[in-house]
Amino acid sequence: MNNESECFPAWATRDFFEEILQNYLSGSQNHKMLSYSVKSSQSAGYASDMFFGEIKYTTKESDAEGQPLSIIIKVKPVSEMRRTVLNTMYSREIIIYRDILPQIRRLLNEIALPTEIAPRCFITKNSPTTLLALENLSAPQMGYSFADRRKGLDFNQTKGILGKLATFHACSIIINERYPHLFVPFHNPTISHHPDQENFVIFFQVGVRGLLAEVSTWEGHEEMTRKLTKLEATIVDKGVDVYKWHKNTLNVLNHNDVWTSNVIFKNNKDGTPEDTLLLDYQLCNWGSPGIDLNFLFYGSVQDHVRRRMLPQLLQFYHSVMAEILTKLKYSGKIPSHDDIVNEMTKTGFHGVNAALCLRPMAMMPPRDNMKMESFLGDDAEGVAFRKHVYGNPDYREFIEPLLQEFDELGYFD
Repeated sequence: MNNESECFPAWATRDFFEEILQNYLSGSQNHKMLSYSVKSSQSAGYASDMFFGEIKYTTKESDAEGQPLSIIIKVKPVSEMRRTVLNTMYSREIIIYRDILPQIRRLLNEIALPTEIAPRCFITKNSPTTLLALENLSAPQMGYSFADRRKGLDFNQTKGILGKLATFHACSIIINERYPHLFVPFHNPTISHHPDQENFVIFFQVGVRGLLAEVSTWEGHEEMTRKLTKLEATIVDKGVDVYKWHKNTLNVLNHNDVWTSNVIFKNNKDGTPEDTLLLDYQLCNWGSPGIDLNFLFYGSVQDHVRRRMLPQLLQFYHSVMAEILTKLKYSGKIPSHDDIVNEMTKTGFHGVNAALCLRPMAMMPPRDNMKMESFLGDDAEGVAFRKHVYGNPDYREFIEPLLQEFDELGYFD
């Protein structure tokens, strides 16, 4: 295969793939790259332009076929809308992989807890192209797979996520104590009234609009229709309030986008998770751990699991966090279980954001046009997209009782 003749992006050079291979093999010179290839994703994610790379290499002369190394390359998007939204956010993921996750790995080694939080990162670059290259855990040889986003997360999957999330949060508390400068880039909220985020926070408002169009057709929901009409005008302000943080409260580095498509599992033979890893760190944000917890429970967890098992799952999350902070000799006050519950309550409106804006997107049936720009549009395509999302009978079954629950908690006042 003559790779040099392929029509690759400008950054996809032989040297680029050789550097990835060197880092993967920890600098070993006893290897040979047999071939490399790259192709763009046909269902590119909202946050990045995604590419899939494949390297064939050998460490033995007798191995003519070579071994595969599958890579995901995330490149700063070319879409003007997404570039504007992610102008500062995209650099956060590079900081996470380059600086924060290695620190977490060192902390966990200190206490002989050899667990990984994220996939391995082989390259981060800011110039001339902003990108990072990660191991592709969904490749067949890796043995990881995603949960069914339409079905949602079961108890064991949720518990696996909470274990890694508690580890991530606890280590961030220690890193902030030892090296507070590392988290300064994450102090500015990823949800705010900053002009660069206008096209991002409007997603909340448009989401309510899509739900409102459906609820207004439900018999006996006139009062809820009125409240959702009011919420459409206030949801952005309420969402921004969730992200405000204060020095004298419990703060952690939030992943800030924990949902089914950003978590991957390696399963045992009985289908239960053997390992769980968190993906996509471009929205990381300093603030209450309730941000991640509410987003997870209301955006991805099966509703019957949340209703019946929430106390048990929060207890597990707290036990992991407390154990790690204790072993790492945290000098501050270790959060109590009540502290965690209080943080969830304090940031409870983020559960509304997740249930009204994330969950319907996760549950929607397949559709040809999945571009976020279309979903946000006011034209016929935008209306049709939102009808497809919010008119889903499965989503109505989920959201109808939850709207009453949110109303009783005062979130629509």
